[in-house]
Amino acid sequence: MRSNHHYSVAIILNIAASIVVAQSTSSSCHDDADGDSSPSYTKLPAGVTTYGFDDGGCHFCAAAATSSSTTTTTTTTPLSGDELSQSCRQLCDSDLDCVAYTIGRPATLVAQQYQWLSMSNCCLEKRHYPREAFVDAVDNNSNGSPNSCQQDVMCWTRYEKKEGDELSTHSQQHCKQDLRSSVSLAPTPGANPNPNQCSLVWPATSVTDEEIQTKIDFIKDGCPRNDAIYEFMMAKAYEECKAEVFAESVGVSVIVLPESVYTLVSVDGALQRLTQMG
Repeated sequence: MRSNHHYSVAIILNIAASIVVAQSTSSSCHDDADGDSSPSYTKLPAGVTTYGFDDGGCHFCAAAATSSSTTTTTTTTPLSGDELSQSCRQLCDSDLDCVAYTIGRPATLVAQQYQWLSMSNCCLEKRHYPREAFVDAVDNNSNGSPNSCQQDVMCWTRYEKKEGDELSTHSQQHCKQDLRSSVSLAPTPGANPNPNQCSLVWPATSVTDEEIQTKIDFIKDGCPRNDAIYEFMMAKAYEECKAEVFAESVGVSVIVLPESVYTLVSVDGALQRLTQMG
């Protein structure tokens, strides 16, 4: 229904963004602290993390299983978002050797189950790794399709424990000047993280210098898998995760003005487009 009244104040309605365009993701990093005495972390951009160096062990974090009253089916829902991050963070907080943790999006679980016959969405690291051990899913310099490592890490978000007032080398490299305008991220209202929601999938292990170099060489070689089924699964997971990352970095508003409706699209806080809708 259209009103003929004139408006003196613009009405802004925030709506969820679910659009996907050419590669555009948030590159900023944030200080992620709960405001208590627990360690603080630096959140790296989604899709920037090490590949295959989960020496602190990996866990599968899920909500309490529910059973149907009419069938024998039991449903397990993997945690995601802030609830997953806080549950995984508690595991890192409780491990004095933990220097970082990564959380995975649900889209990556199917490919994991196929490749490893198990799946995880929370992994810890015990040591600092060289820059060559990192994969950046957003910065694709090959001018072609992302390789399997890039497809995989697009579905993971990394949090590095801050040591005093110093940031790790990885944070300084990938966050750059964005850290100067970092914001404090509060816990999700009503969230009740519980590390007991996380079950151990792969135990902690030690990684030798030779194994580190082998994995770095694998990354430099483009992460060849030679498994068409796995590559197909990862390609689908990559597209889904990339869409989620983009949607999370975009704010869409509908602005109602006299005789006009505008759609405002901002990416990572910067105005990108103001379009009139009829």
